[in-house]
Amino acid sequence: MSSLRMTGKTDTGMVRDHNEDCFLIVPESGIAILADGMGGHLAGEVASAMAIDRVTHYLLNAFAIAHAAKSAAAIGASFESAALVEAIKAANTAIHDASMSRPEQSGMGTTIVAAAFHDNTLTVAHVGDSRLYRYRNGVLSQVTEDHSMVQELLRRGLMTPEEARTS
Repeated sequence: MSSLRMTGKTDTGMVRDHNEDCFLIVPESGIAILADGMGGHLAGEVASAMAIDRVTHYLLNAFAIAHAAKSAAAIGASFESAALVEAIKAANTAIHDASMSRPEQSGMGTTIVAAAFHDNTLTVAHVGDSRLYRYRNGVLSQVTEDHSMVQELLRRGLMTPEEARTS
């Protein structure tokens, strides 16, 4: 019998002087979320923290009540898929509203990767170029694909991996 272990780590990296990453792991609910404030945008760290807060709050509430299953059936998706999509939409709306109402946060944004593990199934939703990886039996494999122009050019064969690394 295998067990599920969740872990997270962030790093400022070599370009920025502060970290705009935020993550939260709730193993007892099978939830792991990472948000990376968009570097160069105002208040990226605010956006990533808001995303984590809103998505976590939404998911914990949605998982606790049954009526969200109706929305899953309506779009032909699993309960977890529908809850993840709606949670990210709610976070996006909150971030956009805050961005519009506070000049110091104008244009703030974040990427997000959210995962819910339930009944031996991992459901993932993500937006942007933050990635989800799986480490199993000593092998690290990338699960999600970036939502970025560079990734799209790679996918279409219009850019080589070498060109992407220096882009």
